Amino acid sequence: MKDVYSFNVENSRKHLFNLVIVLMNARQLNTQEAIDEAFKICNNSLKGYVETKAKLPSWGEVVDKQVAQYVSGLEGWMGASVSWHSNSKRYFGDHSETKGSQRVVNILPQNGELCKME
Repeated sequence: MKDVYSFNVENSRKHLFNLVIVLMNARQLNTQEAIDEAFKICNNSLKGYVETKAKLPSWGEVVDKQVAQYVSGLEGWMGASVSWHSNSKRYFGDHSETKGSQRVVNILPQNGELCKME
């Protein structure tokens, strides 16, 4: 959910490549609606990942071990990414430990208009 955590920073810098900003523009959503939709998209992706993982076939002991190692790496990367973004001072300042762990993002007042895609 990097894009939810980074919304304040990226919007204030007028960066357009943020899922929340894209959803706001493409679907005419307000900030909370776009954040809710971003969570739905991510949750659906994770659900699909879990379902696909459960359906992995067997290719034999050697390949299965390699696939398991690869899948473990994917899961480690996803977990580390969430951990870094939710605890980063880049997005939560000096309150990163409490904000990220509570999964709360306080939307800052905008300086100017939301980035508009042309």
